Amino acid sequence: MSKKLPERFNKVLYKEPKKPKSGSKKFRIEMIEAVSDRYHYFPNSERDGFYEDDNKKDNPEYSGKLPARQSISLQQINNLIEEYGLNPKAVYLTASFADDYLCVEVVHIKSLNDEEQLEEYEEQHAEWTKQQEQKKEEELKRIEWEMEALKRRATNLKKNV
Repeated sequence: MSKKLPERFNKVLYKEPKKPKSGSKKFRIEMIEAVSDRYHYFPNSERDGFYEDDNKKDNPEYSGKLPARQSISLQQINNLIEEYGLNPKAVYLTASFADDYLCVEVVHIKSLNDEEQLEEYEEQHAEWTKQQEQKKEEELKRIEWEMEALKRRATNLKKNV
């Protein structure tokens, strides 16, 4: 089994995964590091009691810093690349800002060969079959509960008649 980093997103398999075709190109987006935290960008938002300035001609300014526990340096990234033995040209630093949360991710995009694609497929298929078995067990339990509830209801109706 090849050495793998955790995937950036856990896939939810709704359909049975298809067996890969020989020679097809497939990639795996692996998570190296990620940090995120609330990042105040409105003036005076660090004080108690948030208020919005009525002076609309001023643009909001970024204020404050991410805490040390939620920061990442290029040296840390380089150390991780070296530690995992990754190709530095396939490592990407991404950042997103939604509402007032800043998220910085370092991801590795790995091109999979035929053997790795087959390995990935087998893992996904095993996970999918496990999910299907769990769904069947949950459905069986639900039906049993419904049957018990209907039996109780029937006995209550017979008593009331």
